[in-house]
Amino acid sequence: MPERRRLALDKIVRLKRGFDLPEPVRRPGCYPVMGSAGISGWHDEGPIAGPGVTIGRSGSSIGVATYYPGRFWPLNTTLFVEDFLGNDPRFVYYLLRQLDFKGFDSGSAQPSLNRNYIASISVSLPGLREQKAISALIGALDDKIAVNQRTADTSCELALSLFSEERWSSRTSLSSLCSLRKSQVMPSTLNVPAVAHYSLPAFDNGQVPDICSPDKILSAKFLVDQPGVLLSKLNPDIPRVWRVEPKAGVPALASTEFLVLLPNPTITTAELWAVARQGEFLCRLAARVTGTSKSHQRVRPDEILASDVVDPRATNETTRQQVVSLVERAEQAREESIALAQLRDLLLPKLISGELRVEDADHVISDAA
Repeated sequence: MPERRRLALDKIVRLKRGFDLPEPVRRPGCYPVMGSAGISGWHDEGPIAGPGVTIGRSGSSIGVATYYPGRFWPLNTTLFVEDFLGNDPRFVYYLLRQLDFKGFDSGSAQPSLNRNYIASISVSLPGLREQKAISALIGALDDKIAVNQRTADTSCELALSLFSEERWSSRTSLSSLCSLRKSQVMPSTLNVPAVAHYSLPAFDNGQVPDICSPDKILSAKFLVDQPGVLLSKLNPDIPRVWRVEPKAGVPALASTEFLVLLPNPTITTAELWAVARQGEFLCRLAARVTGTSKSHQRVRPDEILASDVVDPRATNETTRQQVVSLVERAEQAREESIALAQLRDLLLPKLISGELRVEDADHVISDAA
């Protein structure tokens, strides 16, 4: 077992509070402005050389660790690592990510993290060689997840461009392409250990359904028992359009804030997603919202279904096949990323604590490949 030492956090890194940078004084540039939850903007100055690590020090993102390989500007809502004291920067990021800082809140109404409060946190620290091996192993998983995200984003952008409203003039109502699924179920009545919960927060958090016990969901949800597309009727200016392929043995449940659209036999779910995700279509829906609160405005389902979209059936077969291929490629990339993230989250705490050696983690990854 590699040698480890138990040290106080301030013997592993030197933390410093970030700097104020109001949005009006920011200038376009290539250096990220790091806020409490990660990159919050860009600026033409990056006073801190990378690789760097920040920790959210205020608000709901208190304790959130972020790693950036290049120069950056840490905002005053963060603590940043001023000196790694000879430790591996990316390992330090993974180490800080595993620490629960919420118990060190020094604020009153607003959660806040004071570096003096966390200086004495006791941490088990491996030697530098082991640090580098851990950061290389987990970093490779994170790098692959990032590549997959770019692949998914690019594939989706290309699919949308192939079905863009500028490219095709033929229109039809959305209702002519799909039917609306309205069946609801109380999750607690399902005799299964787990369900896939497609909620708005899950969509916003990387489009990954929450796999959870049905007993944890307290209200009725739409049952999605065949491939379809979820379209949010809440705040349609925020594009939440989700292609769903239910998995065997894990019932798929969708928030009632979504419309569950099932494609007619003449089109695929990929094509339905590509026409419903068009920016122009969503803008038209946004113009029809009703509601007193700006943050909770909805479109009526009948107005959504009556709205015009590009008719995939009027395009050529080659384009249709390209769209399907691109959307499926994006989905494959996302699914691989979900599996990689689960593997990372399984290995990381064990590697950081010393419960698992890097050599053993390598075997786990090889077996999962």
